Amino acid sequence: MACAVDLQIDMNKPSLVGPLEMPRELLGEFTGEHSKEEPANITHLPAVLVSDILSRIPSPIDVASAVVASRIFWSVAQTTSFRLKLHSRPRRSLYGARRRATWAQQVIAGIRRTMGTTEELDLSGCPISDINVGQLLFDLLNLERLILDDCQKLTSYAAGALSKSVMTGLQALSLQRCLHLGPSAGETLLTATTVGSSRLQTLLLSHLDRIGLLQDTLLPESTGRSISNYTKLVKDVASKEPRSSLRVLALNNCSNIGPSQLAMIADACRNLEIWMLGGSAHGLYMEGCTRVDLDTGPPALIQAAQLLPKLRILEITFFSKPLLDKLRAQISPGVHVWDFREKNSVTAAVNLVAHLKGCGIPMVGMGPAIKSCDWCTDGSHMDHPLAEENTVEYSGEGCIDMGCDILAKDILLALKAGVNCTDTLGRTPLHLATFWDDTNRVAELLFLGASAGEIKDRDGDTALIQAARYGYAEICKLLLRGGADVLTRNATRETPLYIAAFRGHSAALEIMLAHCLEQGIAWQDDHMYVSEMFPTSDDSLLGFFASD
Repeated sequence: MACAVDLQIDMNKPSLVGPLEMPRELLGEFTGEHSKEEPANITHLPAVLVSDILSRIPSPIDVASAVVASRIFWSVAQTTSFRLKLHSRPRRSLYGARRRATWAQQVIAGIRRTMGTTEELDLSGCPISDINVGQLLFDLLNLERLILDDCQKLTSYAAGALSKSVMTGLQALSLQRCLHLGPSAGETLLTATTVGSSRLQTLLLSHLDRIGLLQDTLLPESTGRSISNYTKLVKDVASKEPRSSLRVLALNNCSNIGPSQLAMIADACRNLEIWMLGGSAHGLYMEGCTRVDLDTGPPALIQAAQLLPKLRILEITFFSKPLLDKLRAQISPGVHVWDFREKNSVTAAVNLVAHLKGCGIPMVGMGPAIKSCDWCTDGSHMDHPLAEENTVEYSGEGCIDMGCDILAKDILLALKAGVNCTDTLGRTPLHLATFWDDTNRVAELLFLGASAGEIKDRDGDTALIQAARYGYAEICKLLLRGGADVLTRNATRETPLYIAAFRGHSAALEIMLAHCLEQGIAWQDDHMYVSEMFPTSDDSLLGFFASD
């Protein structure tokens, strides 16, 4: 195939795929300092350098465009280890649900056909099915990390296919907020990790009805208090199975997890170093634990944590304050108990992430607004907008020493799952920080990976809708840079623009309109400013905008 596109290198422009270090002699050839000939095109680069370029491109569509551009890209792509992230089509667009699904199917088919050496794949929010998961696992033999968060078409059948792959390849799997996974999914995946050949070290689950390891017979009012009656039984059962390979486990917002399930998980997963349980207080029957309840005996969670000798981080966001105090007082001093409603817990997590990434700590008012954190594609460092003018250097003091057993990207995935858990009203820590007008904490939560635009509370409010309602202009700026949708709607069909205009918050409104102008968002559409509660004509709001 002849080269269809002649891609010229401009050394004066920054690279879109990160800094590239080139030998001085090679650099001279491209700049023309050592040759009177025309600068060479990119197809003359060494194959190793071309492979490095391709491996840094996260979009599979961009990779496919480069591969069809020349022969060298095509040949190098057969051995390049790709780390891909597919951004799903926005729900509010010209693409209907069927066209979005067709588009996703075509992209996934292209990944299977031309990028078979992919090692990491993020398909969060894509309309993929159980069949697509099976096809990907069959064709991508080198796949080590698979992110399937918010994939609402997946069922327990996908968990069956994934359980087989963890025995041969997958090392990290995330199925956060996949609401159609049945209770058997958790049991299937956890059981697969106990097989001797399992390579899975990180498993992130959420919103499971129950984990069917053992069925509890206690009534709900007594289930969360103690597991002393179950410990011997569970140890007898679990000791017959090999230990799990898991080091990071998330069970956020799960229901009906009784003491026997906790004990069996803890006894089987003795290598656990990070355990995320945020939002599962109601499911563990510990939501309303008082000091009087705790005085009658240690709850199941404390006894389960004591079975984990390597545990370093236990995240229990939205659990009761008495239980937090009890855990911190009774378990090993080396275990850090975090609740992302607390400033100290958020700061400790930020310090850990800054240490892992080798970047600065986010600070408000020091430069451009903060963008949301994405999962790291490199084990030690990641070029990130937060590592620019709006950060201060991190000295490393107070950082948790996680050892060498867990990769940095797995820790970042787990923290991202923890900061996006919800309480019984559907609120995340980001919702609460926005309500409290805590600008610095909002910045830190975004740095940890909090979702600014996808998670809504029981009233359909995102964090941006809350900030618009109260006129928090600086927080609006942070959330918009973090990926918040300025045209999203709540349960009464109100958008942040409508709410800010209706309540007269001109500063917040100006920031959102500037964002629309910068991003080319058509905020003037007639249907954007009609609320079911307060129907107002578009002309009146446009007049309000114009009069400001």
